[in-house]
Amino acid sequence: MLLEEGYIALQSESHPIEFRKVELLNLVGCMDPKATNFKSYYVKADNAQCRF
Repeated sequence: MLLEEGYIALQSESHPIEFRKVELLNLVGCMDPKATNFKSYYVKADNAQCRF
């Protein structure tokens, strides 16, 4: 089951830490391995975005 909404939390262990350059990735995209913009980490296909 994929989550559709919720919170994102960052946590460190025991010592204060500053997080720098935290990025969120869109996990919807082209899942056709023959396409130039294929990414293996996508979890939901939107093959209309594929470029060949």
